[in-house]
Amino acid sequence: MGITVKIDEASFGNIIKKLEAVADYDKKKFLDNMGEDAFILSHKAFKNKMDPNTGEKWEESKASIMRGKVNTTLVDSHHLMESIDYNSNEASGTVEVGTNIVYGKQHQEGIAGKGKNRYDVVRRRFLGVPPAFAQQQAEEIIRTLRL
Repeated sequence: MGITVKIDEASFGNIIKKLEAVADYDKKKFLDNMGEDAFILSHKAFKNKMDPNTGEKWEESKASIMRGKVNTTLVDSHHLMESIDYNSNEASGTVEVGTNIVYGKQHQEGIAGKGKNRYDVVRRRFLGVPPAFAQQQAEEIIRTLRL
């Protein structure tokens, strides 16, 4: 099992109620746009090697340093990055962005090594959205509706 993060319309407060009053409002399209934007943020996290929630740079992995491949942390094979996907659910008003890669959760959350020959996995978040995400999405919708 991998890991997902959920974005729900509760994050948008009263903006959803106001949007629903607009004839052109398409909830599915709105949720899909959120999912696509969160998907892009995850890919940017891999490219820029930074937490999409906070903008903090990832710590370089010891493995990539030992292999002499600096700047390849979590992107050596691109397998994890290419597994990122999203699913929107109009009925529940949610978007889930995540991966089905088992080790994705270890990197997203970090783990402390235990026992002989175990090692720590430093947390390197690649899923999530910054605090201003909901506001930016709402502003984009309002701009679109005014056109």
